[in-house]
Amino acid sequence: AGLVSPALVRVALLRAMAVLMQHLQSLRGELVVALIFAAFWAGFIEAVRRPMGRYVRGAAWWPRALPSQINVMVNFGYPKGETTEDMAIYGFIWIITMCITHVVSASLMGPVIILGWEGAGEAGQLLFFLGTLSEVGFDIYDWSKSFLLTFFPQAFPQLGPPGPVKAFVLVCILHHSTVLGMTIPMNLSYPFMAAYHQVGFSLLVSAGICYLAGQYKFTLDAKTEGGLDRIKKIMLVQFIVNWITRIFLWFPAIYTTLHSFYLAGDVPFLVGGSLAALGMSMYNLLVVLDATQAFLKWLPRSVSDVSSSKQA
Repeated sequence: AGLVSPALVRVALLRAMAVLMQHLQSLRGELVVALIFAAFWAGFIEAVRRPMGRYVRGAAWWPRALPSQINVMVNFGYPKGETTEDMAIYGFIWIITMCITHVVSASLMGPVIILGWEGAGEAGQLLFFLGTLSEVGFDIYDWSKSFLLTFFPQAFPQLGPPGPVKAFVLVCILHHSTVLGMTIPMNLSYPFMAAYHQVGFSLLVSAGICYLAGQYKFTLDAKTEGGLDRIKKIMLVQFIVNWITRIFLWFPAIYTTLHSFYLAGDVPFLVGGSLAALGMSMYNLLVVLDATQAFLKWLPRSVSDVSSSKQA
């Protein structure tokens, strides 16, 4: 007595799922859920980044990782010679938390990826919507925060160090704006499209794997045989995964998607999709180029090469 029966719990969950699915059939519903995710990711990331930063600063491997992290940030437009340790720790943690959001979002899409849109059923379809809106929420939070740190850094020092315009363009304009501009419209009009599922899932997984592996790579000692061997293996994984997801999967899927818009006579989606595809394609090509150059640079290196370069 007093216990809720499993049957009643199941009925309640099914009703809640049906209500949420109905809610997500409207622009207002999608925006509300995206903003809820934005608030969630903002709260989570802002709560964990400082404790994580203190852990990183005290880690035995951090002195090895620091120069590499600074080099990455310089490549994204941070001033050379002026990128401090505090800024590097902020960037190191940002990549890790970004990867967490990507992995969580991609995981929610799993049932649709494995079973297909119809095969996943209403529960799998709901999870797919939540996965896409989770990523939209993160991009809303990150775009807004990056905008403030790029153009009004002195007014919001508590958010982090000032950000360069180059990083804002690469990450927020080419990447985030594509997600923000296309995800909700696709959810409302073409949620069943397999190419849409494939692109969203593969790029999230690719970023999660490659960037997390890259952060781990920075912690390794390239002056030892074991460390150098692991670095080369990580770079091989990054090289392969980036080429598969950002070139061999991305471009055919984008062609299929845009061709479908064309055949349907859907001019707004054709134009908007083309612009979004252009921005994300530029971003993908830059990521693949960087991964390829790094792989070819490190592949022939030996421990003696690394030691001599460090001394120089």
